[in-house]
Amino acid sequence: MKEHLHHNHLCHINYAEGPNKGTPLLLLHGATHRWQSFTSITPELSTCFHLYAPDFRGHGNSQKIQGHYFLEDYLGDIQTFIQEVIKEPIILIGHSLGAMIGSMLAASQSLLVKGLILIDPPLNLDGLRQLTLGFKDQINLLVQGLRLSKWGLPIHQFIPEQVRHCDPEMLFAMTHEFDEVFKLYDADALFKKIKHPTLLLYGNPAHGSLVTAGDITKLLTIKPDLLPVQIQNAGHSPICQDKEATLNAVMKFMEQEGLMPLKADS
Repeated sequence: MKEHLHHNHLCHINYAEGPNKGTPLLLLHGATHRWQSFTSITPELSTCFHLYAPDFRGHGNSQKIQGHYFLEDYLGDIQTFIQEVIKEPIILIGHSLGAMIGSMLAASQSLLVKGLILIDPPLNLDGLRQLTLGFKDQINLLVQGLRLSKWGLPIHQFIPEQVRHCDPEMLFAMTHEFDEVFKLYDADALFKKIKHPTLLLYGNPAHGSLVTAGDITKLLTIKPDLLPVQIQNAGHSPICQDKEATLNAVMKFMEQEGLMPLKADS
């Protein structure tokens, strides 16, 4: 995977790209993460797909733009990235925030997407709001630390590695402007519009998954062809917590839907 910069009309997006081995596969990470959160599965995926893995704005090495961290901002960046960089329909794997943006993209720009794999997406904003507010004090400390680190103070050692690359204003917005940031996200309305083959991978609520059995039951009434698969030993991050089960579920879904060769070397 080699890193590049894409300059859209609003900001610079950092992304990693693999060798061209087939259909474009777009990997969208979760909040506070960056494209490297997929590195444990990219070796397998890169044998039969053309991988693209961008950093969302305010994350990783993408540009930081204070005041522009709403879901529609992330969505606009990704839509433009597909149109200007990939230039053909994609299969999409999104985790958490990436899954939210992926479902919004599939619902609003159907022709850009061929298949959808959503990993532990927040399906209930009330639950996500409570979770976010529960970490408000810790997030405030991180925001303060990141702001101070911009002035050269040696406090990076006290900040978790993955968060060091985040814009503190992005974290502030998600915590203190929650309703404004997520106002366009309505899982029920989105899934009514999604016509693509869709795999929903989710973990165990006992281990921290954001998806409940009730969420799945409700979604199946909205989109009966949805394929839900639970990764029992994982929580909110199945890729990290049970890579083998997650990758097996992804590959099986791809094969069933005709989205990949039956054999990687075919």
